[in-house]
Amino acid sequence: MEQQSFCNISLSDPFFNSLKEDYPEFSKWYNKKKKDNAKAFIQKNNEGMLQAFLYLKQELEDITDVCPPMPAANRLKVGTFKIEAHNTKLGEQFVKKIVVAALHIDADEIYVTIYRKHEGLIRLLKRYGFLVYGTKGHEDEPEFVFVKSMKVYSGDLLYDYPYIHTSKVRKFILSIKPEYHTPLFPDSILDNEERDKSFLVRDIAYTNSIHKIYLCKMRNIDQLSRGDILLIYRMKDEKGAAYYRSVVSSICIVEEIKKASDFKSTEEFIKYANAYSIFNENELRKWYTEYGMTLIKMTYNIAFDRRVTRGELIEQVGLSAGDYWGFMQINDEQFKNIISRGKKYEYRKAIFTRSVDKVVVYSTKPVGMIVGEFTVENILNDTPSTLWDQTHKDSGITKDFFDQYFEGRTHGYALKISSPRLYEEPINPFELFKAFAAPQSFKYIDPNESALLFSNY
Repeated sequence: MEQQSFCNISLSDPFFNSLKEDYPEFSKWYNKKKKDNAKAFIQKNNEGMLQAFLYLKQELEDITDVCPPMPAANRLKVGTFKIEAHNTKLGEQFVKKIVVAALHIDADEIYVTIYRKHEGLIRLLKRYGFLVYGTKGHEDEPEFVFVKSMKVYSGDLLYDYPYIHTSKVRKFILSIKPEYHTPLFPDSILDNEERDKSFLVRDIAYTNSIHKIYLCKMRNIDQLSRGDILLIYRMKDEKGAAYYRSVVSSICIVEEIKKASDFKSTEEFIKYANAYSIFNENELRKWYTEYGMTLIKMTYNIAFDRRVTRGELIEQVGLSAGDYWGFMQINDEQFKNIISRGKKYEYRKAIFTRSVDKVVVYSTKPVGMIVGEFTVENILNDTPSTLWDQTHKDSGITKDFFDQYFEGRTHGYALKISSPRLYEEPINPFELFKAFAAPQSFKYIDPNESALLFSNY
């Protein structure tokens, strides 16, 4: 997947024929976006022909051309979304791109309009929490309007994707060999792997899918249950010591655990695992016969902004070098400590006009709580390209998202984070402050509010 300007995407590609048929104004709309230098996410096949196209747009105003109308909100609109299905779970990769983009702009919700005939796409979106809101267009052949709320927590693992529920659930570290890591978790690719990206990240089902299947024979792995959190630990490669080369890269959520005995036959096992496992059919047959084999099905929720090294896990988080790191449980404090080390820079289009030393972090709904704080060590002020050059190794976000965030901007800011701290108990600001309103970007805390807030700690 790559982001391209409309100017570099040919409207004459046969891929667009169905869109032109469904939407008579499509060509006119496309040419306008081309003139505006808009960008879209695309995927091409080996012959260089389009097989997926995704255009996203932030909207803040009332939506009046749907029934019922939608009041003003911070929305991510899926303007155009088409995939040529070819059994590689490509649709899931694009759903992940959509929800991550929504998180990036702190959207209240995502919406998309779809004709009834696109049954496969509708099933895909429903699986991840897109619900029918209303209709758009003529009564005889309307488009359905689907909405996914980004501020309501349902408790359903897939409906709430990519959010994770961290309270009263167990946390574990799960190791994976480097040769399997990036093909399974493409958004967690390491900086030094970028030159091999075309080989590591391909249009393959187990790479594209939100769901992953992990096969192993590690002890105690069968104690896992649905909802448990897994921190994916990429083991060292041949390029250096584990102290520096082994890293926590991702967060996954356990969907289910199965043993070979849970399947009636080898064929049933292969049918279940084939699309989401990195192993081929012959390798899966061997796995099925292995004594003590355990299968973990999990969702791939978050790629760490910054990878946390084994050295940091030992020296700063307090994990023991002598423990078995293939699979081990960690406590809530260790988990919070690891999470807090996953990011060193926070980007902003606008910055404080007052002197600010400390920032408290409000996590938007469904959390809706003040969850921690950090000290502002430094603020970089420069062009987006210079900011990226100076900070990207410690930011972890992709260049695509960075460019999308600063699109049209000639200036930006990067806050260098130090002394991050996650609170043991989050603070409910709606109970603590009168008439609290969540800020779109930031708000200042006056002395009375500050005293009230920090009296809790």
